[in-house]
Amino acid sequence: MTPTAAPTPARVPARVPASRRGLLLGGAGLSLLLVGCSAGSDAPASREGALSPATTGTPDGAPNGAQEPTDDADLVGTAREALAAAATLVTVAQRSVPSLRGVLAPLLALHEAHAEALGQPLDLPRATRRAAPADPLLALVRDREEQLRIRLADLSVAADSGALARLLASMSAGLAQRLAVLPTTAPAAAPGAGRRGRS
Repeated sequence: MTPTAAPTPARVPARVPASRRGLLLGGAGLSLLLVGCSAGSDAPASREGALSPATTGTPDGAPNGAQEPTDDADLVGTAREALAAAATLVTVAQRSVPSLRGVLAPLLALHEAHAEALGQPLDLPRATRRAAPADPLLALVRDREEQLRIRLADLSVAADSGALARLLASMSAGLAQRLAVLPTTAPAAAPGAGRRGRS
């Protein structure tokens, strides 16, 4: 079957200005955060008949040094792995910065719905709280989500099945719409929120 091009989302979010500079301001806190996410982003054990990629992925969900997926089973496994990695970062951000919990809740719900659509619900470990500044952390989440959006669109083009191609394309478009309304700065923390977040 000739690959079907993914529909162009109506609203594609712009990248956050100077996000790279903002990430550098995170310092050691964000370095620890990335280490924690890498350790916790492995896809959960697969159900019978589902693919469970063994390699850990790069930020966009592609395995390090591996070839692109060659069939639809591989595409589904790659999409699941990328979703789990992105969702893990979201949960770490929510745990680390209480003011981001509500902001990122719709994004996590979207990942959970997408994982269900791919036949394997997310089973994320409890996120470890990391000391990290809110705005650089939110910029990191946005950047990772944008990479996931692009990855899903690429996978939709590579799919042999028309149904799978449409599903992956719709997931990419849905993520684009969610990113379009995601704030670029974290809301101010409520008094005492930091103390509650440590409990």
